[in-house]
Amino acid sequence: MGFSLVEAMIALLVLSVGLLGLAQIQVRVLNSMGLAKAQTTAVNLTQEKIESLRASPFAEIQTGMDEPSERAGDHSRYARRWVVTPTTPGAGTVKHISVTTQWTTPDGDTREVTLTTMVAPRPLAD
Repeated sequence: MGFSLVEAMIALLVLSVGLLGLAQIQVRVLNSMGLAKAQTTAVNLTQEKIESLRASPFAEIQTGMDEPSERAGDHSRYARRWVVTPTTPGAGTVKHISVTTQWTTPDGDTREVTLTTMVAPRPLAD
């Protein structure tokens, strides 16, 4: 009792449908990984700018924007903008900083990541 040609062709059809489904899943996984990498890069660029502003002298922290240089293996272009708002809670002045990094996905969607912090002037050394 061997396989007939019809049974073999049906088995081949079932196998090919299953393999095509797996191929589609693989494409979606790769796209998701690319989006996750771009978002991680955007978060890192945003955090870098916050740390850079925190390291600056208090009086020099001002609103601005830039376009970070491309990184190896990354094909997205990023744009950063930061808004500095002085506030006076209680006895002293602090600056509220909001940094937003924006990029465009391969599908043409614009995404962004925003981080905020507050910076106070450093006390004078004795």
